[in-house]
Amino acid sequence: MSQQLIAREANVAASTISRLLSRPDRGCLRAQGQRILAVTPGRFDDYADRPSTGTVRRIHGLYFAAHGPVQIADASNLSPSMITQLAGGRYQSVAARTEKAIRQAVTELATRTGTCPRARLRAQREQWAPLGAWDDIDDPQAVPDWTGYCGTDRGYWTHRRLKLPMCARCQTAHEQWLADNAALGAQELNHACFRARTTAITREADLAADGRELLTYGVPIDQAAQRLGVTRNHLQQAMLRHPAPAKETAA
Repeated sequence: MSQQLIAREANVAASTISRLLSRPDRGCLRAQGQRILAVTPGRFDDYADRPSTGTVRRIHGLYFAAHGPVQIADASNLSPSMITQLAGGRYQSVAARTEKAIRQAVTELATRTGTCPRARLRAQREQWAPLGAWDDIDDPQAVPDWTGYCGTDRGYWTHRRLKLPMCARCQTAHEQWLADNAALGAQELNHACFRARTTAITREADLAADGRELLTYGVPIDQAAQRLGVTRNHLQQAMLRHPAPAKETAA
């Protein structure tokens, strides 16, 4: 949060915030101090710059869906060069209008596949995550969950089956699984790998079927995900990857 934003939120002069930072020994009026202490960290108004984390991740997600700088620029009313600079992580913060513009672009573009293979190739090369991989895309501490099982050996096999770029957490988990099973003979190890791969496929398909069944009975998707022990994004992605069979859809 900038000094000006903190001042606006606390209803004090910006010079008061500046003075407290440079000369904290001089203090301030008690009423001013109480208002400053009451400011909620991370709350941004319509005039404030804010961290670029979520904006950059949204652009990366659009690249993953094959939307290039020109398409994103058209949907956001920003320039293609600005989109390219944001994608490259040039800015640590963005203006409120820029964040709003990229959110608008996501709303317009996220539900359809783009037409820029170069954008998709760059996203794969840089291992930029799709939009649905984030539980909280604006949280700097959040990590993408590409498969719903990232960080486990099941996640590794899901990456492989869906031909997704392998994330470091799943690669590490699979290497640990191999180390834990190093005592197995070659044939036993192959059988164990086959079982792990098969389990990764069938469990996600079962999850998608269970999710659709709950939705059929009128359970909201957030509650359905909670009952099944997964996040909403994970359930949605599972149902996209495992659509209802034709017979089930007709029913």
